[in-house]
Amino acid sequence: MKKIIMAMVVFALLFTAIVSARAGTYTYTACQGNLIKNWDFEGGKKDFDTDYSYVDPSNKGSWTMGPEQTYTVSTNPHDYHSGWKSFGDHTTGTGNMMIVNAACVAGSSYCIGQKALNQRIWSQTVTVEPYTNYTFSYWVALSYSATGAYPTQPPKLQTSINGMELGTYDAQAIVNAFPPEASNGSAGNWVQVKYDWFSGDYDTAEITIIDKHAWQYGDDFALDDIELCCVYFKDETGWAAGDRYVAKGNWATYVGYEEGESKRVILYAGRTMDAGTVAFAPHDGDVRVTITLNSGWRFKDAPENVKIQDYASAPSGNPSPGLFAWKGNATGTSFSIDVPENKFYGVHVDLVHEVPCTP
Repeated sequence: MKKIIMAMVVFALLFTAIVSARAGTYTYTACQGNLIKNWDFEGGKKDFDTDYSYVDPSNKGSWTMGPEQTYTVSTNPHDYHSGWKSFGDHTTGTGNMMIVNAACVAGSSYCIGQKALNQRIWSQTVTVEPYTNYTFSYWVALSYSATGAYPTQPPKLQTSINGMELGTYDAQAIVNAFPPEASNGSAGNWVQVKYDWFSGDYDTAEITIIDKHAWQYGDDFALDDIELCCVYFKDETGWAAGDRYVAKGNWATYVGYEEGESKRVILYAGRTMDAGTVAFAPHDGDVRVTITLNSGWRFKDAPENVKIQDYASAPSGNPSPGLFAWKGNATGTSFSIDVPENKFYGVHVDLVHEVPCTP
């Protein structure tokens, strides 16, 4: 009987963990941080796979990386090709980056090399938690800046995990953002590429970046600061900024309102974090309260996550949001509700905040 009871307890614990993960309770300590090894390339060429040929970083020269499908890990692209701009890495400006001369597919215009398509630029396999949301990101900068030329053929970088494509970043966007007339042109400007990924049944993630464009001129770039982080949210309580209900202890605040006015205040979470705004405006004899959240914030998935109380005179004493008269069920990042016009409002919001990824 003891063995049966113990087995039932173990099964219940495992089932609870799986259900919690499926429901989006992202509390796994193993994934709180960047899972990518050698994410900033300070470890040189270790911990990742590639189909590109390695150039020793000590072998500097004006044509050292002239051949296609080569790479090195170093501090300045210009040290390896006279047509590449001199610039620093994304992490510190003085550290390492992965410097790439992209593969060039036979048949492409001006292509010298006889290379196959879909060669891996960078790939790494890491352990992940099943049924967990992740974000994958990296930073990319174009390097080609030969005199009298302009990188009209930047890479199209496709990211996949376990063979499933997350998306393709067309680096022409960098050229568009930094046109020729800009003081520094397009080369050397770091841009972040970011994707969401849900692990499902997987407990490992094989992440691969390839170049779908594969051109000779202009298809030269650098990668840095590659991250895979779980999406971890922390519960927070928010109040529309104003005067405190009580001088000490509870930091809850209420907002003064003049008849017919439109005003906007900050929505503070945890007393000091700027989570968004709360706007008040006349609407058909009432006051429309609109809550708009900043990036990285969202309404907690809970019933009556917005609670509002109106007052004819300034309130005092600790508030009881559960007893507030006006309540709503907000989703996403914006919510509006109409309440009676009055002189003061307490606006309480249940929130979750995305915890930033740390290396």
